[in-house]
Amino acid sequence: MVRSLAVSGCAAVIVAIGLASPAGAAALNRAFVSGHGVDAAGCGPPASPCRTFQYVHDNIVAANGEIDVLDAAGYGLLTITKAISIVNDGAGTAGIQAPNEGQTAITINAGSYDSVSLRGLTLDGMTGSGHGIIVNSAGFLSIANCVVRNFWGSAPGGGIFVVPSVGTLVLTITDTVVADNVNGGIMILPYGSANLNGMIKRSTITGNFGFGVLVSSRGVFGKGPTTGNVDVTIVDTAATRNNGLANFMVESNVGPTSAWMFLDHVSATDGTTGVAAANGGVARLTKSTITRNNTGVYFAGGTVESFQDNAIIGNFADFGQFGAMTPVGLK
Repeated sequence: MVRSLAVSGCAAVIVAIGLASPAGAAALNRAFVSGHGVDAAGCGPPASPCRTFQYVHDNIVAANGEIDVLDAAGYGLLTITKAISIVNDGAGTAGIQAPNEGQTAITINAGSYDSVSLRGLTLDGMTGSGHGIIVNSAGFLSIANCVVRNFWGSAPGGGIFVVPSVGTLVLTITDTVVADNVNGGIMILPYGSANLNGMIKRSTITGNFGFGVLVSSRGVFGKGPTTGNVDVTIVDTAATRNNGLANFMVESNVGPTSAWMFLDHVSATDGTTGVAAANGGVARLTKSTITRNNTGVYFAGGTVESFQDNAIIGNFADFGQFGAMTPVGLK
């Protein structure tokens, strides 16, 4: 009888604890969103999905968890502050619109060792004054199968704007379209003491004003240079119709070179400049096509190393400013 009473007492305590805990208090490793979902405590399973990325990020999914998209819808602005994956693998357009001044479709303020993954998202500024993706901090960032377009916000900003200030960020952008943004398509501008190692692969950067891709260690506007290094490899990627400055540009901070861009099987066409190297920055060029630009390769105090297997022809001027390509051999 004593044993029975003890068991009953334990059961009562467990029930009381269960009743006292709010629904959905235990963070999930995976949660689902849908255009038909509802942001409420306990949402997240496939049968009762949530409605917005931000609600799931803040209330449902644990750090290192995953948000999966069930169907096509707009899922709202998002600020990321932890390791997380957001995945759309063919459900339709998983969109975020940010047309208004001060709006950013996705802001990343994750920890210096956090891994963030974005896959299958369509971000659209609707030619308004918002921004696409602003990356302030993370350890690892992967952007895959995404579209970032029509962001016309004032500087600093643009399509994808990568501006860490500390630590080392490893950035990968694959199979992504960055199109028709003002202030640049992909702007990689670490400052402070940040280092950045990047890879852009099988992507299209088109119709952006200013730059298609800018890699620089001179820092973000008004915040000075980085004391670290920035090194980005770009493979099987097309930059076209990026007018104002260059389809691809690399520039270094004053002093020893701290910015490199390796261009492998890329095309730079129909822009103001195909490839530019400035202020000690180094561009390395192999098996690439540079044509129909006002200037093919532009030297502004930087170095362009060529493996002597490129097609640089059909530009108004194939080479501009002072300097010549530095031939290097394959090893």
